[in-house]
Amino acid sequence: MSVASTTVPQTNNIPPNNTTYSNININTQYNNNNNNTNNNKNKNKKRHKKTQRGRLCQKATQKNGKNCLDSYSITQINLKRKFNAWKTLLANIHGRKNPIILATEPYSNNKNIIPPINKDLSNFYYKIGDKRPRAAIVLHKNLTVKCWELTQFTTPDQVAVKIQLSSTELILAASYMDINGPVPPQETSPLAKYANDNNIPLIIGSDTNSHHTLWGNKTCNTRGEELLDFLSSLGLSCANKGSSPTFLNSRGHNSIIDLTITNQLGGDLISNWHVSDLYSNSDHRYIMFDITTGPKKEPKQIRLVKNTDWDRFDEILSNNPNLNNTRINTTTEIDHNIDIINTALREAFEEACPITYISSSVRKPPWLTREVEEAQRGIRQKLITARKKKTDALWLALRESNKQYNRLISNSQRNAWRTFCQETESVKESGRMNKILKSCNDNKHTLEAVYKPNGDITKNAEETLEVMTRTHFKDSVTDPPVPPPDPLPITTTLLNTIYSPDRIEEALKSFDPLKAAGPDTLKPIIIQKAWTHIKDITRTIMTKNHETQHIPTLWKESLGIFLPKPGKTDYNQPKSFRTITLSPVMLKLQEKVILWHMQHDLNIAKDINKRQFGFKVSSSTQRN
Repeated sequence: MSVASTTVPQTNNIPPNNTTYSNININTQYNNNNNNTNNNKNKNKKRHKKTQRGRLCQKATQKNGKNCLDSYSITQINLKRKFNAWKTLLANIHGRKNPIILATEPYSNNKNIIPPINKDLSNFYYKIGDKRPRAAIVLHKNLTVKCWELTQFTTPDQVAVKIQLSSTELILAASYMDINGPVPPQETSPLAKYANDNNIPLIIGSDTNSHHTLWGNKTCNTRGEELLDFLSSLGLSCANKGSSPTFLNSRGHNSIIDLTITNQLGGDLISNWHVSDLYSNSDHRYIMFDITTGPKKEPKQIRLVKNTDWDRFDEILSNNPNLNNTRINTTTEIDHNIDIINTALREAFEEACPITYISSSVRKPPWLTREVEEAQRGIRQKLITARKKKTDALWLALRESNKQYNRLISNSQRNAWRTFCQETESVKESGRMNKILKSCNDNKHTLEAVYKPNGDITKNAEETLEVMTRTHFKDSVTDPPVPPPDPLPITTTLLNTIYSPDRIEEALKSFDPLKAAGPDTLKPIIIQKAWTHIKDITRTIMTKNHETQHIPTLWKESLGIFLPKPGKTDYNQPKSFRTITLSPVMLKLQEKVILWHMQHDLNIAKDINKRQFGFKVSSSTQRN
């Protein structure tokens, strides 16, 4: 969940920053213009497809003149710690809208990390200590901004998240009830009480290892009686319907031990609950249902820089007369012209770059070939036949087919990876591959709940933001800003030296075109492409900034991000994160021009103290 924004007053002559703290994942790509006609045709086809898809998504929000309801596809499954069971699950859910998986006994590596199964999905599970996680929640990355992990109820055997669905808050949990442990586990009761006390719908997908006739078993056991008493005491119920077994192995044993537990509010949101006949590659079967909430929202819209028509962008700016003004004298005129530049660049970019609609479904993995799909359908038919006739020969044939299916998946994944590696030729693609390899064993930590000074855990984004701000900025958030002193005199010759047109242009070229933008949303590539139209007015603004010692109001705003420090044992501690800020590119451009003046014209390196490490070539600092 994105953490709320805050305004942080600054001290030491630094104006206040409007700082927004959030977990940001920027994954944009840009390809240079290619003169090849076939490539241009392919790009136009892709752009047309995206536009068509977007129109279909917009039409899908209405049905018979009425808004459709927003729906989320839930899959509950015990994966029996099998890696290929993850892959089979992915093959069965790709294409489903807003997928959420409540998994028990998921596969994890020898470092107790659950590797990402798809770049469209994000994992929530217990990441502290050396215990193997036996519960996980996996959902589409578009839903992560709406989620808040309830770490106070998260253990190796249970994970819980609070998710904002339309106007409704919902708590989703995955819980594994060990057959050798108590029923229910100690962490389940506080979670249910929390949901009831705060009047929040609760849905728990659990492998209970408990038998009772109430949820369709033929007999009851002690664990089933104890679980039923627990459900009754807290007003919880079981959403299971019918008598289809959720567990069935090759020995012919079948039972209903996987339950969907809800409170009254949670049960009202569930529809289309059923035990699926899809092959799961596990001795447990899929439980699938939908959660339906308020009116359906339009799909998420973004603009990808790589789809920009730069010729159209240049044409729009060339017809804008407001970019030709170089008569700027006062601080008010500086701020006004900064706003004009930002507005002109944004409007030109929005007109030259088409909207891309972000799908909320999981994309088909490259290893899911037609051969794999046919093998999956074949083994499903064999499974259905073996369950009906229950003969030893059919079960043996099923086991052999299962082995062949797993080998086929492994070979298909290997071939897909080899194809990807063979197509990786450029430096940028190699860097992408290096990032993929590093992320395989990377236990990513996002900023969620943290400890307050009194030892309590924060309950929402606002509380976390307050704690993190006071921890990292101490009392500076309440200090009033100090006005700058009177401007110091500066000669025109020195200004022309510092802000020579060639130096400013070279400084701008030194920026990575796709470097993250500040709050003005203008990436360096937008300014680089527009430079012929804004270079004169930009140089005038920078010289006037220097003369008046004025920082433009829009340049004082920056995006603040908390990033996890590597190697920390407890990421609920506020100091397990560090802060970075994303300032407007224009501000960073002027900073770089001044830095070059200090380095090359003044040669400050010879006067730097030996104990200084910042802004010093071949040196760096490490933050504990």
